[in-house]
Amino acid sequence: MSSLSDIEKEAREIVERAKKEADEILRKAREEAESLRSAEIDAPLSEDEIREIEGEFRVKLKKAQEDFERRRRVMEERYSRYKNEIVSRIVELVAGTAQGS
Repeated sequence: MSSLSDIEKEAREIVERAKKEADEILRKAREEAESLRSAEIDAPLSEDEIREIEGEFRVKLKKAQEDFERRRRVMEERYSRYKNEIVSRIVELVAGTAQGS
């Protein structure tokens, strides 16, 4: 059985990895958008093309944020479930009501 601190540590690590992934996606999207804005090109993009590209980045950003939030919720739910199970077990052991005691 994993200890509460192990579960907390795993939850923090997963949330941190998801945050880093989301930050990396955002960083790359910003870099690409900036390079497109500042690049000298022979045939500049039309305003419609620029809006389309920005829209694509917004969609990617929203998806990354939603994925991050989904992962965070799953980890929080998992953490809460394990924490409650461990606390209940400890209470049972301390109170002497645990099965098999």
